[in-house]
Amino acid sequence: MVHALRSANGFPHRNLVREEHWERNESEREGEMMQEARSNEQDGATMRRVLVEKLGPGRVQVSPKFRAILGCLLGEVWTEPRIDALCVTSDGIILARHAGDLGFNHVEGVVEDLLRNLVGLAEVAQLMPEEAKALVARVPARGAPA
Repeated sequence: MVHALRSANGFPHRNLVREEHWERNESEREGEMMQEARSNEQDGATMRRVLVEKLGPGRVQVSPKFRAILGCLLGEVWTEPRIDALCVTSDGIILARHAGDLGFNHVEGVVEDLLRNLVGLAEVAQLMPEEAKALVARVPARGAPA
């Protein structure tokens, strides 16, 4: 039996783990980590498909600009021009890179407004709480492109 204390990030801390944990085959540990990563990826893909089905064109009525942002967040092409990527600046401004652009050349608004609109959309579309959380989690963090 393996008894491990976990560090703050959830991984076993080598100094806090009983020796029998480290006697396991290195490839076995790597295999477990890869399997967990694939499972999380599959869960994310399944959730994305559910959100696309519930929020796609014809399901809820939103502005073309919001449809383009929503399509970008869900990895779908729902408008022309389409938005290929979003980024949120450190001060909360949302910038968009449209198809064919070389940079984030379009100011789309502020992240607080987008989050408020996504929560409102989740209510209108009657998303389950975990679906609403997954939708909001697709908004890039400040300073990180999506």
